[in-house]
Amino acid sequence: MKDPKIGFIGCGRHAQICLYPSLEALDIPVQSVCAFHLSHAEAIAKKYGIPQAYDNYKTMLDREHLDAVFIAVPANQSTGIVIDCLQAGVHVFVEKPLGSTVDDAIRVAEMSKKVGKYVQVGYMKRFSPVYQKAKALTSDPGTFGTPISMHGIFTCRNIGFGTDERNFVLNAAIHNIDLLRYFAGEITDICGYKKIVEEGIAYQFSFRSDRGIIGTMIFIALPPWSHRKEEMTVTGTKAFVTASDIKTVTFHPASENTATPRWQTIDEIEQQYSSMDSTSSGGLQPLYLTGFVGGLKEFVESVKTNKATINTAGENVKTMELCEKILLSLIHTN
Repeated sequence: MKDPKIGFIGCGRHAQICLYPSLEALDIPVQSVCAFHLSHAEAIAKKYGIPQAYDNYKTMLDREHLDAVFIAVPANQSTGIVIDCLQAGVHVFVEKPLGSTVDDAIRVAEMSKKVGKYVQVGYMKRFSPVYQKAKALTSDPGTFGTPISMHGIFTCRNIGFGTDERNFVLNAAIHNIDLLRYFAGEITDICGYKKIVEEGIAYQFSFRSDRGIIGTMIFIALPPWSHRKEEMTVTGTKAFVTASDIKTVTFHPASENTATPRWQTIDEIEQQYSSMDSTSSGGLQPLYLTGFVGGLKEFVESVKTNKATINTAGENVKTMELCEKILLSLIHTN
């Protein structure tokens, strides 16, 4: 397939800030757009040169004969819309969280398999250049060795989460929970604590994966973290890799054996990879570094080549299951 015919369902804040600009940056044309209010769809259509606007997605599916559709709607509405799109014979990109429960995720995965159409869920950090570089480095046994441990932190200020743990996990921490699976494998054991206060939420837990990797994670939503902190370190038998704040990857291999005491030499090696700062990005840099552009590009390529991406509906089931496992495993402490 050369140029798939693409539709878009949703015109909310997230779609306008992150998804439409990413598609425009990739020069990927959209044939039709749908919103709950026709005036909103028409406004987006005018802004991005989209030929058709609708206020009913089923009508759009019937008339436009699409190959794929992007969906960015509230989680409590997404499951039914995704299933309708799959039954209409189109591939689907849908923003996280896909539904509100594991059962929602399973229903979509089963329908995707039944109709033979792909669903890519918007865990965009898998496509962030920082995490892709870290993944490549940790996947090379020659230079990294065997992965042994992983520890990470994700913080944000408490914007609308309050003390609602499920809201925090499914709408913020879920990206880093997905990364935990992406790097460590399936998590078999979790033990840790949570503290819920009027101002927000704090989690800290240890884990073990089916690949024998052990580690710790910290998730926080509290007012002081207006400057988000995000860091992940994976340690292997030959090196460690640290991904910091979607901007920098540090690779530190073990020193070679030598008869000279290490403190007497200057041959410690540390390689750092980062993106340059430039006003020429025109404000698009965060969309690239966070992974939005890469994720959308991957989805369109999957439609063209009829090959599933790494963020399938089946993968989403496992990430949603891990979210539930974390919510149920942590001990509340006063």
